[in-house]
Amino acid sequence: MTASSPHTTAMVPPARRPSRAGRDLVAAITVGVGMAGVILASLLVERHLFIAVLALSTAVATWELAGALRRGAGIEVPLPVLLAGGQAMVWLSWPFRLQGLAVAFAVTAVAVLLWRMRAGSENYLRDVAAGLFTAAYVPLFCSFAVLLVVPDDGLARVLTFLICGVASDVGGYATGVLFGRHPMAPTISPKKSWELRRVAGRRHGGERVGGAPAAGRRVVGGRAHGRAAGHVRHPGRSDRVDGQARPRHQGHEHPAPGARRPPGPDGLPAPHRRGGLGAAQHRRAVSQGSLIPSPNIWNWPEVYERENRAQDAEGAIWAALRDAAPWAGADVLDVGCGDGFHLPVFAAEAASVTGVEPHAGLVERARARMGARAVVHRAGAAELPLADAGVDVVHARTAYFFGPGCEPGLAEAQRVLRPGGVLAIVDLDATVAPYGDWMRADLPRYRPDRVEKFFERQGFSMRRIATTWRFPDRDTLEAVLSIEFSQSVAQRAIAATTGLALPVGYRLHVRRKEPSLRPA
Repeated sequence: MTASSPHTTAMVPPARRPSRAGRDLVAAITVGVGMAGVILASLLVERHLFIAVLALSTAVATWELAGALRRGAGIEVPLPVLLAGGQAMVWLSWPFRLQGLAVAFAVTAVAVLLWRMRAGSENYLRDVAAGLFTAAYVPLFCSFAVLLVVPDDGLARVLTFLICGVASDVGGYATGVLFGRHPMAPTISPKKSWELRRVAGRRHGGERVGGAPAAGRRVVGGRAHGRAAGHVRHPGRSDRVDGQARPRHQGHEHPAPGARRPPGPDGLPAPHRRGGLGAAQHRRAVSQGSLIPSPNIWNWPEVYERENRAQDAEGAIWAALRDAAPWAGADVLDVGCGDGFHLPVFAAEAASVTGVEPHAGLVERARARMGARAVVHRAGAAELPLADAGVDVVHARTAYFFGPGCEPGLAEAQRVLRPGGVLAIVDLDATVAPYGDWMRADLPRYRPDRVEKFFERQGFSMRRIATTWRFPDRDTLEAVLSIEFSQSVAQRAIAATTGLALPVGYRLHVRRKEPSLRPA
């Protein structure tokens, strides 16, 4: 760690290290014991009371899964239909057994198809598939427990099933904590690993979404368009850095619909660097201290390095930045600096350079890249570890600042800027084809016009910048597009890009802090 600029303060004490398992173990055990008590009581007092417990559990689990799909992938499943159908499956399995369950599931499936027709044909197949998956994954499977408990030996059957489930989870938990290295779906359930699955012998449902690669966030563009469905791993590649997919204390990735991809109406669902939520979801996530991952750079930093090298081949963004926020001789702060790719450009002319990044693995890579030329803090945009009025330029490129929800970061940037200082935010312009078309295909709720109006209301000027991404070979191009979009959109983008150059539009939002009127 090098000495910081005289205008910066010491790094804030790190937050308590999160559990490697991604959960509060004491709370998990407490909840588990409580649930076991309710289940055992219902089984021992009157077995049929267990069906009521299952019905309630089915409703809660269906609601949670629907919320996860909405937040992480922007998928709206027909919750009223699924709740009603789920109850029908559970309760009809008691008197009519398998036939009642089959009929209830079939009716629910047809209702899902019809309900979704009201919203038109766009993303129809995706939404219907998610609805049918939810109907099968939660109420259909829960109803098999009803089929177990109804026979005369139902108590023994259910207890055997529960003991096997507990043993599977405990074994998978221990294996995941001790040996887990390869996340299954980092943005849906960041702590679930393939090692855990091998021991547990079954898939586990998602816990939260910040964009999900299997059912949740896709990455688009700049640092991570995180949001939606289907983060895809490029075949044959293994560029993951162990631990980089592990979320940690909330930093500048406060789920701003902007800063980390929002499936919400205003901010990117995680486009660019981190994931994102709708404005209301973002504010809830911020208040809960949650983290919105940035799947592309977290999980494939080497591929993302090649992406950075390909971006802005003619230097148009740097030219616009130099004009709007000259950094020669200035103290510069890069918010969401990732692994420090852009820091050397600032360091060549600035008086001092400070990077802020919440991801521990990326912080280490940035420090290794810069050595004594810059100070890199592990921190978030909403809690910058710098003194008031300590820098001249705050720069953020496709990180955190994506529209409604990033207000805490804007306030912090204003605090650390000196009077006359400049906040410069670079994000992707989804109005520019073809890259913008692919972004919006992955993020159907993202509204570029609303994001632009948000920054206008915050006092920013905006400049559109035309750039070219130029790749050294086809392999790099395909790898980059595969970590930036869902599988279907990535395939479409790869097929549409016949050469090695790709036009990509950006926006530069600039706001200058009013000079002080008081004499020095």
